[in-house]
Amino acid sequence: GEVEAVTHTLAKYIMELSLTDYSLVAEPPSRLAASSLALAIRVLEPGLTSMKEVWTPSLRHYTQYDLTELHGTIQKLANVLLSAPSAKLSTVFSKYSNRKFLKIARIPALDEPVLKDLSAGNIK
Repeated sequence: GEVEAVTHTLAKYIMELSLTDYSLVAEPPSRLAASSLALAIRVLEPGLTSMKEVWTPSLRHYTQYDLTELHGTIQKLANVLLSAPSAKLSTVFSKYSNRKFLKIARIPALDEPVLKDLSAGNIK
């Protein structure tokens, strides 16, 4: 199935933020994309209580990644996402704060505890 525009935009924002973090340079682009999508879905779907609910058999099939393979990347991306508003390199944050990109960098969901949990490594 297709994802909503908000989910797609948030995943793109997360991927662009990854370009500013040296620890993510060695990650394969496919893993970054899969992890960004998983993180975006988890953050935007408050009804989901775990990453296992996010990572459906369909996503597993099309990405060829098991959730356990994405844990470390999801955690790093969550850290980058949390620190984006105060980061020295703020161009990506500013870009995605624009109406053209649905002001995705400023949505309230990014202030929810789930993102802090994921950045701390609590990926269930």
